[in-house]
Amino acid sequence: MKQVSIEEWKGEYGAVDLVETFLSVEEFAERYGLTFEAREEPGLGQCFYAVVDIQKEMYLLQGVGHFEGKQPGVTIKMQGNNPSVDNSVMLLAKALNIESDQFKWVQKHYSKPRWILERTTAQGATEEITRFYEEAVALHNQKILGQSTDDVIAVRNLDASVD
Repeated sequence: MKQVSIEEWKGEYGAVDLVETFLSVEEFAERYGLTFEAREEPGLGQCFYAVVDIQKEMYLLQGVGHFEGKQPGVTIKMQGNNPSVDNSVMLLAKALNIESDQFKWVQKHYSKPRWILERTTAQGATEEITRFYEEAVALHNQKILGQSTDDVIAVRNLDASVD
C-alpha cells in the first residue's frame, strides 16, 4: 500500500463505500504512516482525505475529526468502476494487516457493476469501455467521453441485456 496524491483519485468514476475501520483519522495515520489532507465540508465540518494505491487499485480514505461528540472510524471507498467488491475487501485487509471481519462494517450489497459504458465506431464495431455500479456515474462518463470522440458512446444496463 502506497500513498499517492489526492489528485490521482478519479472522482468522475464515482466513489463506492467499501468498509469502515475502527481507527480514527489520527490512529490510522499513525499506524500506516499516511498524511491526510483536511478540507471543510458543508454539514460535516472538517473532513480528512488520503488516497492509497494497492496493486494498481485506488482507494479513497475519508474521515471526520468529530461527529456528534465521537471520532468515527476512517471510511474507505473504491472507485465506481472497480470490478470486484470482494476482491477489494480482501486486498484492503491484507494491506492493512487485519482480518476482514475486523472492519466496523463491510459493504456487501454490490454484486458487480451493472452499468456498461460502450463505444461504437463508425465501422460499427462495439466494445465495452468499463462498467459502473451507479447509473448516474455511467451517464456522467458517457457525457464526458462523448465530447472527445466521434464514436457513439452508450450506456447499457446489464440486467436489461440478453446474453
